[in-house]
Amino acid sequence: MKNFLLQKGLVIIFALLFCNFLILIPAQTLANPSLIHKFEPLQIGDTIPHEIWDLPFETVNSSIPVEKLQMDKDKLLIIAFWASSCSSSALSVAETLRLQKEFNSKFAIVPVSKESTSSLNEYFHKSNVEKVTRMSTISNDRVLHELFPHFGVPFLIWIKDGKLINTTDMGQLSEKTVNEILTSSPSSLQTVVQLNSDKPIFLSSDFYSYHQNVNLQHYSILLKGIVKGLGGGGTLRENDKGIINGRLFSNQTLGSIYFSLGFDVFRQRKETLFNEKRMIFKMENTQGVMPDSSNHRFYEDNLYSYDILVPENEKDKLNDYIIQDLNRYTEYNIQFENRLTDCLVLVRTSNKDKIKTKAGKKIITFYQKPAVIQNAKLATLTNLLNSEKDISYPIIDETGYTDNIDLKISSTSDILALNEDLQQYDLNLVKVKRNLLMMVIRKK
Repeated sequence: MKNFLLQKGLVIIFALLFCNFLILIPAQTLANPSLIHKFEPLQIGDTIPHEIWDLPFETVNSSIPVEKLQMDKDKLLIIAFWASSCSSSALSVAETLRLQKEFNSKFAIVPVSKESTSSLNEYFHKSNVEKVTRMSTISNDRVLHELFPHFGVPFLIWIKDGKLINTTDMGQLSEKTVNEILTSSPSSLQTVVQLNSDKPIFLSSDFYSYHQNVNLQHYSILLKGIVKGLGGGGTLRENDKGIINGRLFSNQTLGSIYFSLGFDVFRQRKETLFNEKRMIFKMENTQGVMPDSSNHRFYEDNLYSYDILVPENEKDKLNDYIIQDLNRYTEYNIQFENRLTDCLVLVRTSNKDKIKTKAGKKIITFYQKPAVIQNAKLATLTNLLNSEKDISYPIIDETGYTDNIDLKISSTSDILALNEDLQQYDLNLVKVKRNLLMMVIRKK
């Protein structure tokens, strides 16, 4: 079975970065108060304010400490917003800088970050990716962030002939799309307007201001296919009292959404930690639930975004409502059923306590050889073994042991070798049948 935890979407950023658009002109302009004023966000088709071209911007890794956009005014100019907190955005921007060499003086990419020069210098110093450490970038920016507000990175601003012509994600920057713009050919660019996932997606930003007497009781939306204005991931929604009464999944496979729901349902029912071995697929082809990310187009087409808010007094039914919606509006159906299942049960073979911790620092180095668990719960062992793809059976702890443990094992995937190590601690994994709560997934 494929590992859902590794399927988290495209090279789109799955954590959304929220910005406060503060007014702060680069340090070089502070001596001249006439240059300090508020810039309104630009829309596609707007002309870039003439003051911007001559503003001095601080730079990192540049041959000059201060850069002006004036030198790139007559080119196809792409401003690439990135952040060191998102390593994929840094790498993707750095990799696309090679395009500048292919188009000589007709095209320029300008990486831009709002982080301070000192923090970026430290980031580049610590980075072990050569392309990233050599990347020249504008630092300490507020002006461009003010003109082109966004919620996530990387985010691209396309400027030609002094006008904003498009805003896109990084995936659309290629030799083909640059050529289309330079030759005035029909453009295949798809405009990306980033969504503020802090609020219900696609609900008008004016809703609350225009309808102050309205109390939103319920909201839900389900989308299939990648939403380019959203990152990938999930978040819980809280009302103004701090009570969780909603949830957002964005650009995720159904498998990833199901896994998150299974984790919550098991926790609510006080079951052992949910894992993919507790999922049963009653279908021959699982691609609709777990699309292969190597098939880029098919993968994008089978991503889902789902957002829901429920009344505060129904917060305990939130997961039930999510499951009902997914069962009603997708091709698949999930249910939680008790099933007689083959599994491996961890038992003690004597009353001698050979695993009690000698205290000390908590250490878990499970994926090294030998694997070490020190001063941690025995459930740590069973949870980690359940994440091993080479072990096909669910693993259940029936030792009843509650103290912290110390143990060391040489193999985590071979049952025979694993049992040899466990027997040194008077533990054993025994294959039995147990009536277990399982998530059953069916195609309609």
